Amino acid sequence: MKKTRCAFFVRAVPVAALLALLAGCVTSYSATEPLSATEALVVGQVRLVATGFPGAMGANGVYAQEILVTLRNLETGRVYEVRSAGAAGLFSLASPSPGRYALLGFDARLPAGWGTSQLLRYRPARPIAFVVREGVVNNLGLVVWHVDHASGRDWEVAGYGYANVRESFRAQFARSAWVRFRWESREIER
Repeated sequence: MKKTRCAFFVRAVPVAALLALLAGCVTSYSATEPLSATEALVVGQVRLVATGFPGAMGANGVYAQEILVTLRNLETGRVYEVRSAGAAGLFSLASPSPGRYALLGFDARLPAGWGTSQLLRYRPARPIAFVVREGVVNNLGLVVWHVDHASGRDWEVAGYGYANVRESFRAQFARSAWVRFRWESREIER
């Protein structure tokens, strides 16, 4: 009987350790909760629309997850990198200091065929600028990044879809204190 228990234990421990390791690899997106009523949150959505790629690459389509969004505080020069998550493509930056910011660009990995990927980068000719105010949720709206591989062009359309961003955030984080904060749409400055 001892051999059976020992054999079970020897087999169960590695399996349990593997499951714990795999559980730790699962990433989930959560908004950092505010510590005070003067905190700020920057929130937005990003979508990548990829067209014109050869069929074998499998890159054509709409992407919302794992897009790296780069922001800069124009007053301090500090750079922030956040990733979009979920089907809605939400991204957020919690507790930034108030001031002028710029959305500097996006990075995304797309399938390139045969199990490989390619890195796409977009840096607008002029940064997408906006102002962050404290004590509110600063809603950047939806930014759609278009990449047309066939023509070699990419461009973005920004500054709309504010209500959709708020509703997506509310649906994903119904219990978050940010839902009860005042939300302000941030006009994009060019």
